[in-house]
Amino acid sequence: MTPNRTTDAACPAWCAGHDDELDQAWEDLPDGTMIRLHSSEYPEVAGQVGVNLRAEELTGSGSPAPVVSLFFADGEQTLTAEEARRVAASLLLAADALDEAQR
Repeated sequence: MTPNRTTDAACPAWCAGHDDELDQAWEDLPDGTMIRLHSSEYPEVAGQVGVNLRAEELTGSGSPAPVVSLFFADGEQTLTAEEARRVAASLLLAADALDEAQR
């Protein structure tokens, strides 16, 4: 079951939302600062490889700058030609979304 995720006024338009059970919830850093991760919700595109937009928000810092994130479930991942094409297409979509978010 997918948890109910909500956004708030500080969330970028591309943010998939937050809840207390996911990595997007606020967390305490050792220095007392609060941090949360904003990320888009893109599925894994090939095997256990995925692409999304991510940004770290610190309390009081305002809108964080997004970056394109490429992630691998188990470090190195080998891809077929078709899987590589799907990853490339997802990277292009994420780059377009990043351009749009920075306008």
